Amino acid sequence: MTEIVVSKFGGTSVADFDAMNRSADIVLSDGNGRLVVLSASAGITNLLVALAEGMEPGERFATLDAIRKIQFDILDRLRHPNVIREEIERLLENITILAEAASLATSAALTDELVSHGELMSTLLFVEILRERDVQAHWFDVRKVMRTSDRFGRAEPAVAALAELAAPPGLPRR
Repeated sequence: MTEIVVSKFGGTSVADFDAMNRSADIVLSDGNGRLVVLSASAGITNLLVALAEGMEPGERFATLDAIRKIQFDILDRLRHPNVIREEIERLLENITILAEAASLATSAALTDELVSHGELMSTLLFVEILRERDVQAHWFDVRKVMRTSDRFGRAEPAVAALAELAAPPGLPRR
């Protein structure tokens, strides 16, 4: 069986354009195929959690602007930012809608959904950085295969379901 090399980068490793490029250098320094797992850019998760706790409009708008600035500071340094701009803007709009909902009522499920947007944005940006280096990088939405318990805020992965859904096509399923 072929080994898969998994590289995990935390928030400071994908904090900004330069940090993402340093992380890309690490990924590309080893010729083996890799699965790259990223956290949200540094600071984003804390901002999203704060939004999930509910805020008054002025504070909410300032927090949303801080998130936008971090993401657009990375996006705007890409050679071809328009390739993913629409998707980043869609995610930011969804964050805005969820933050408005949180200002009315909070929940662990809403917090989980809001926080997930940090990783969605950082992975889209990182894949585009790799593609601009002529790497055949593919963005994969783990939500297609990841199943968890319904304990929002403390969900556990459903390992059997994950193994079934993530098995490469053509391999026997358990």
